[in-house]
Amino acid sequence: MSKPQNAPVVLTFGSGPAGLKTADYRAARGEIERMGLRFASHSAFTPDFIHDEILVKSGAAKAECKGDASRSLEKFKFPQIISEGIYESVSRLEPDGARCVAVRFDPGWKGGSAGTGLGNTGIAAVPFGASLESMVPLIEERFKEVLASGAAPSIAAFKARKGTEGKLGIQIMPVQGAEFRANDGNTHIWPTIAVSYIGKVDGKALVSVGHGFDGANFIGKGLVGNLDGYVKLTDDISKHILHYDNVSQMIDLKSGNIVELCGTADFYKVKQGIAELDGMLNKQTHSAYLEIVNASLDCDDWVATQYCRFNVETSRVIGTGVVQTSGVVFLDLIGMNPYKLREMNRENKGYLLCTAGMGAGGFFSTFSPEYYSNAGAIVILYENRHAISSHLNGLPRELGIPVLCIDIEKHEFMQNLRKSVDSYAGSDLGSREQVQEFDREHIYKTKLAVYVKEFAEKGLIARI
Repeated sequence: MSKPQNAPVVLTFGSGPAGLKTADYRAARGEIERMGLRFASHSAFTPDFIHDEILVKSGAAKAECKGDASRSLEKFKFPQIISEGIYESVSRLEPDGARCVAVRFDPGWKGGSAGTGLGNTGIAAVPFGASLESMVPLIEERFKEVLASGAAPSIAAFKARKGTEGKLGIQIMPVQGAEFRANDGNTHIWPTIAVSYIGKVDGKALVSVGHGFDGANFIGKGLVGNLDGYVKLTDDISKHILHYDNVSQMIDLKSGNIVELCGTADFYKVKQGIAELDGMLNKQTHSAYLEIVNASLDCDDWVATQYCRFNVETSRVIGTGVVQTSGVVFLDLIGMNPYKLREMNRENKGYLLCTAGMGAGGFFSTFSPEYYSNAGAIVILYENRHAISSHLNGLPRELGIPVLCIDIEKHEFMQNLRKSVDSYAGSDLGSREQVQEFDREHIYKTKLAVYVKEFAEKGLIARI
């Protein structure tokens, strides 16, 4: 293939963490280089060009759901300029060309790279010896998958809450990792250590650490000594040591599929590597969200794959917010029709959503933003120590929705709300019907203030 003639198709080549726009690039590069991390190379296709050349021409721009977008894109033939741009990307991203890449969203709005986890990420890989041209059709298919996921209602709900009409671009980023040869002879790539990190705030950071591809976001692949969960608030990341006999998620270069295999780095090298990363992160001058991997079996090659500054002063941030809610909605999620929750969210705004019957991790993995995007705050009446959602809870934090997990039963929580109403404390309410009528008149219409300070692990709900 020849070099594309229309240069604006490919926005950036070479060093740069994912999700950054040109205006932010120099500041982020300086920060990451001061810390001693290296950049993950990437290329980016501009949102306007993707919209005009693919979404409009394929008909997917008018799609109202992922399925409709997929059908529109299925038979679409990419313009030559995009195919050539993809080839130019994989040729230049690595010294010998990229043979295993992740294709992901390039959000066109501020904070879009703050660990929201929205949209699909597709993997395209070819074995060593295969031509780089053979990567192009694979990446084109991943383009279609990622773009189709942009038509999901969760994206529309997220953008409505953020008040943005930003368009989505596409990134191509080589997967960073060490090589591993399995018993079947296939070569695999896997990050020996994967880290999601946000901090520091008041001297503390929120960190999750795991093995393998996307390993920092898998509950159950925990840390030695942290039996109550794998995400902790800490001022010393070196306290978080990987369990050294975990199964790792790896990418098979032959098939391009993610598989689980037993493969770990030496425990003491892992320990030494995390201590080294702790020293790097202590050199931060700005609080930020980072995704970091180690791409070496010696655990001495730390790579920043995503970077987004974290503003801890705004009330839009879950960690330091005070939110006033109007009305309380209680839902028992066991056996509930999910459409009920979605319709309730469409019809209400600024309410306090209280859920029972499902933990925080289950709620956010089951329900996407269109089910709760208009909530002022969320209370989950079940306590656990796992992440509220993946990527260190980036999705509710970026939406500005405080989330409190409280380890009490629904009836006890309701009783506390009733006691906050002076007239209830001295009343003679006794029958179930009287209590229900009281709740309709006072509790479900009440205005509450929700205060959260995530990095201090504090939360409060009070009547206004």
